[in-house]
Amino acid sequence: MIDTDNLTSGQIQRQRKLRVKEFVLMQNSKATHKLWINDISLVGIIDDDGKQQIFDGWAACKHCLVAYQTHSKKDASENKKNYGLTSFHAHIKECRTRSSKMATSTSVAPKESVPVQTLMPRFAYNKSQLNERLQKQLKDAELKFVTAGSHSFNAFENGGVLDLVQTAIDIGVQVGKLNVRDIFYGRKIIRGEAISKFNHFSTTIRQILDEPVKNHCVAATCDMWTDDYMKRSYLDFTVFWTNDEYKLSHCLLRCKHFPEDSKTGINIWQEIKSIFESFNLSFGDTPIVTDQGSNMVAAFNITEEARIPCMAHRCNTTLETAWNRVDTKNSTFVVFNLTIT
Repeated sequence: MIDTDNLTSGQIQRQRKLRVKEFVLMQNSKATHKLWINDISLVGIIDDDGKQQIFDGWAACKHCLVAYQTHSKKDASENKKNYGLTSFHAHIKECRTRSSKMATSTSVAPKESVPVQTLMPRFAYNKSQLNERLQKQLKDAELKFVTAGSHSFNAFENGGVLDLVQTAIDIGVQVGKLNVRDIFYGRKIIRGEAISKFNHFSTTIRQILDEPVKNHCVAATCDMWTDDYMKRSYLDFTVFWTNDEYKLSHCLLRCKHFPEDSKTGINIWQEIKSIFESFNLSFGDTPIVTDQGSNMVAAFNITEEARIPCMAHRCNTTLETAWNRVDTKNSTFVVFNLTIT
């Protein structure tokens, strides 16, 4: 038995199960609307015993086999919301397979496609369901986002950007077409929201860490690193803790930009000290793993904190030293290293 609540249009459509007859179209015997009679069908499966299972909440175009949800998933009361046939009305007007069939049968050119209605049901089109005009419109908008805003092309693969766009689509579904400039929040409001959430997060983490700190079940890592693009240096500080069931958890408490001229032992310790005080960590009783950087070692020597050298950094240093020594003795090995890097 297939759980129709967890089905997606991709499972029905992109895997081409309708085309290979693994899934089949089934006539809606109760329907009287001409759309059901001429253009769309229910979707289901027939098992080895000939028993039919109709996928409740799904239907597909008879012409191109594109599938859409007609109902929502079950809510807490085991009820489903009817989305209606809005999506199918829009799809049928632009279905090329249907238009081709009509052109062949009537020898009349298909009518010009009608734009999709603004108010759509609660599901997202995938790219293959957009006509060429809408695909070009979307590509142009994405390109403008990159060029006009000086954004990276990688931004389109960022989950935050995609979530933002999806949220805008979901809002449009609920209220219809609107001007995004009328509802979008500016930088000041979002900055305030970020500060508010950060303060709430900090308070929550303090409460979570309170018990592990009392039970001496907290450790930390601290590292100074430089990003590959802007070449800026940052200090990050992460804590790890366990509960009574020995479940290990972790959280990044600080990631702060450190200018090149301020990466001294005393400045690093002042920052770490502020982290300890902000989250009520125990001085002298919180083991901290770091690399062997002279400024990092000097920072923890100021108060003789429990610093533990990082094994990963030590292994890397050992291998790099051995590798470099072979480089100086073997010219062929040098060429090999240059080739693979």
